[in-house]
This record gives sequence, C-alpha cells and structure tokens, in this order.
Amino acid sequence: MPNWSHNKLTASDEVLKQIVNEEGEIDFNTVVPMPKELQGTVSPSRDKTRKEKDASKKLIEKYGNDNWYDWSCENWGTKWNGVSDEPYSYVIGSGDTLFTYGEGIIHFRTAWSYPEGFLEALSKKFPNELIEFEWEEEQGFGEVFTIQNGEKIILEEWDLPEWGEEAEVGMHSISECIEDGGREEPNIPKFRAGKWYIDIDECEEHDSLDEAKARCKVLEEEWEKKRIVHSKLDYKPVSDSI
Repeated sequence: MPNWSHNKLTASDEVLKQIVNEEGEIDFNTVVPMPKELQGTVSPSRDKTRKEKDASKKLIEKYGNDNWYDWSCENWGTKWNGVSDEPYSYVIGSGDTLFTYGEGIIHFRTAWSYPEGFLEALSKKFPNELIEFEWEEEQGFGEVFTIQNGEKIILEEWDLPEWGEEAEVGMHSISECIEDGGREEPNIPKFRAGKWYIDIDECEEHDSLDEAKARCKVLEEEWEKKRIVHSKLDYKPVSDSI
C-alpha cells in the first residue's frame, strides 16, 4: 500500500467543474488524458520479444513512455488517478448561474506524492485563474502554495520533526523534539523544539523530561486501575456442580 498524500484544491467553479467526471469525482484525464494505447500496459517492463520491443520503441517515440506507470508519474506526478474523498456536485440553474455544494474546494488523495504535473497543466489551461493547493503526506510533511499559469508560489511548508533523546517509562516512550515539525494550524507546528512528548502524541507535550516521566507514572496508575475494574467485571464465579 502506498503512503497517501491528502490534497485540497481551491479554485473557481469554472475550473472545478472541468476536472471532475460524471460522478463528481476528480479525474486527471479531464486535463491530461492518458493515451489509450498505454492503458492496460505492463509495468515495470519485463523481458520482451523482438516484436514487443519494437512496439515499445514506437510507444516511447510517440508518448515518451511505453507503460501506464511511467507515463502517469511523468505527466500527472503520481502513479494513479486521484481518489475523491467525496463527490463535488454542481448543477446549472437558469441562465448561466452555477450553484455549487463544494464551496470551491475539492478534497482528494494521491499515491506517494501530490499531482504536480496535473496541477501545472491545469494552471496553464486556465492561465488567468489563481489556484490554491494544500497537500500533506500521511507521515506529516506538506505544503500550501498558489499556482497560476505554471508559476508556483509557496505560502507555507512543513517537514517531519526531528527527535533526540529518548526514555522509557513502563509502557510509554518519551522523546525530545529537537526541531519543529508537522502542522497543527497554519504556521503553527504540531511538534515544537525543546519539548518532550509521550508516545509521539502532540496532546502529551511537556516542558521537561522529569515532567514527562511524572505524567507517565500517572498514566500507568490510571491504566492499572482500569485493568483491575475490567478484570472484576469479567470475573464470573462458577457454581459448584451437584
């Protein structure tokens, strides 16, 4: 399974209605269609017969690639088409009025990376439109940027935190954050340098190792109390057989 990039595309309705299919789901083929000859091809390339090698050469000359995978990565920026989190719906009312239910936003996922090639092509198809894009890879790094006619301007970017000293207390692990990382809110990191975290949980942030250790002991005591209560509830005495 791939790591997913979670994406948020904000644009005018004129742009958004052009990049979804009949089901209201994002479809990269609406802007950068995959050649039919490459659909269903084998990737990675395997040992080929002379005839297959000749056919492969012709595909490369024509499309730059001889299989769907390499073509997708090069032209879309990701190996698969986008996967919509929910359909984007719009209906045409009287005249030229456009009523939308997506508020100018489409949320979707892509495998391993955001669709850089697709976005560049989309922005050039609508050169006067300012498109805003936000993505975060599931591990916790990402960007926010605008793109117009192929020109990308980064508004915000964040990376994974860096961790230093570690300590173990019972079932819990304590880690020192030595460089900010992740994103809690715009321009606010999820993990902050100089803080200590229990089990890499942003909700368990502490100012010192001693403070974190003390908190771990409380968590251990709470867990033990719950274990005793549950063991009593699960206990069912067996009556003596006659």
